Amino acid sequence: MLYRPHDRVPLREMKADWKSCLNNRTGFKSFARPKESQTKVVEFSFHGTTAELRHGDVVIAAIASCTNTSNPSIRLGAALVAKKVCELSLEVCKFYLLTLPVKPWINTGLAPGSRVVTKYLEKSSIILLTGSFSVSLLVVADVVWRKYLDKLGFNTVGEYGCTTYIGNSGDLDEEVASAISDDE
Repeated sequence: MLYRPHDRVPLREMKADWKSCLNNRTGFKSFARPKESQTKVVEFSFHGTTAELRHGDVVIAAIASCTNTSNPSIRLGAALVAKKVCELSLEVCKFYLLTLPVKPWINTGLAPGSRVVTKYLEKSSIILLTGSFSVSLLVVADVVWRKYLDKLGFNTVGEYGCTTYIGNSGDLDEEVASAISDDE
């Protein structure tokens, strides 16, 4: 389902909107799920560990090329949110492979968007010398980016151009895909 900018839902309204989506029978944002299945929990094995999925759980999370190529301040914001998550959750910083708030079965990634983005990530020390405010934001984001976003699983996937929106995020883990399709 493609979401357009004018379809944005404020965070404070997200819960009600999601419930509406589950109940809606026809039209945009309609899933027509019976009430009794809306709270269903599907258990599955993820590489030997018991895991759970519910309607609405995230299984693909990406910082897409359009976000970080065209708007450096959004990229900085994503990096600062990741930093705060790590600061508030010491387990993440110490044992992030075991206790990640981003569950290990979620397909995560960061698409640089263009070779220019890759270059300013690589050359951040040179960029720092320019003194430009917008470029300085990129330098700060790069430092935070590598340390915190990588810990949360948002590593650079090396794709230039669209990823998630056109299906180029890579396959879901087979165990996750089976849990979704078998218990539809």
